Amino acid sequence: MKFLHTADWHVGKTLKGRDRLDEQRAVLAEIAVLAEANDVDAVLVAGDVYDLSAASAQAQQLVVQALLRMRGAGAEVIVIAGNHDHGPTFDAYRPLMDVAGITLAGTYRSAERGGVIRFAARSDGADTQVGDPGRSCPSGGRCAPRRSSRTPRRRTSAPTTSRSARSSGR
Repeated sequence: MKFLHTADWHVGKTLKGRDRLDEQRAVLAEIAVLAEANDVDAVLVAGDVYDLSAASAQAQQLVVQALLRMRGAGAEVIVIAGNHDHGPTFDAYRPLMDVAGITLAGTYRSAERGGVIRFAARSDGADTQVGDPGRSCPSGGRCAPRRSSRTPRRRTSAPTTSRSARSSGR
């Protein structure tokens, strides 16, 4: 089983007012070449596909073209929204992308509601499952939440916001 795991694309990000779409196009093309050259079974994009939850049309077009190219290479393509992405928008486009063979996961879904994605691996035909890491789903059993031993961190002071973040609305 070959997975190509990638994340934090932040497509649409500008740096000091400089558009970076050409750089991002080159990087996504390189990722697609890796998927093609290595005959991966699945490409998993684990969040922060876009830099902003309201990505520009150009950023969205670039991402869609890259995902279609990866799918065209024969890989399952699974995209999970991150904190910079707008999960409900991913969910709205999920049926359309499903037609193209690309799975978008915008918001949390339990295993019973589609939170576990199944596909046959192209390398060996094995039944493959990609699911919520916060749940344990033994074969034939009911999925149950995993217990965490971590306790939430406590905030000791009020958060601060820089002037640039305040003025940009972020």
